[in-house]
Amino acid sequence: MLEVCEDHLEETRILAVQGLKAVPVSEIFKHAVVEMAELSGALCLPKVQWKPVILRSITCLRTVLQFCPDKLIPRLFPKAKEGLAHEDPEIRKAYVLLLGTMLKMSSGKRGLRKQLHGSLACLLLQLLDPSPMVAQVCQQTLRKCVLAVESYTFSKAFKNHFSEDTYVYTPFIRDATTALRETSVYRDVALDFTKSPQPNQRASAAVFMGALLERIGVFSFFTARKLKKALSHLLSDPDREVQKAAEQAKAGFP
Repeated sequence: MLEVCEDHLEETRILAVQGLKAVPVSEIFKHAVVEMAELSGALCLPKVQWKPVILRSITCLRTVLQFCPDKLIPRLFPKAKEGLAHEDPEIRKAYVLLLGTMLKMSSGKRGLRKQLHGSLACLLLQLLDPSPMVAQVCQQTLRKCVLAVESYTFSKAFKNHFSEDTYVYTPFIRDATTALRETSVYRDVALDFTKSPQPNQRASAAVFMGALLERIGVFSFFTARKLKKALSHLLSDPDREVQKAAEQAKAGFP
């Protein structure tokens, strides 16, 4: 049954979940650890080989995650965040879906609040993915997960700025950040994205940090200084679009 959940079809994955209910949680956890090890080692393989290994492992982990989220989510979150910078759009899409599953499974669990908000931050920042397929999946995942955040303001931001086919990123982020809690988590994820090899992630980080700075009252002086320093660094980014995003975000903040 554990092998069945490696199938990439959602219907098969759901059937696997039903069958796994009869499997001891300890065995599921052992299998998940093996999959995480394979996922970590996949980048050491030739490119032709690592893609199916990564996709299979992520699909499997999405399935088993709901049986032992308290143990798996803290281990998986750093790997999922890192995976959003992958060069292959299909793999980025798989990581977006994994983060969506983690967000939903973290909802209502006090011990997983950091991972819940971290997953949300990653999905918000990934909305500017250069692949239309990944950006659309990210948007759809956020729509499905919005209830997990339990915020009227956040839901309203979706209603105001998202349509079925398009959205306006900067105004949405500005509205959405007013509803965010655990601000240090969002700050740290945004700072991590400024170091990404992908220009779209650095650009979205600039927009996000600018929106956070507008809420300067919730930050300590030290935190605000870190955000401003990161934006200043992005002003000299080799990508012109990243520079523009940083310039707009830093406007009004000396």
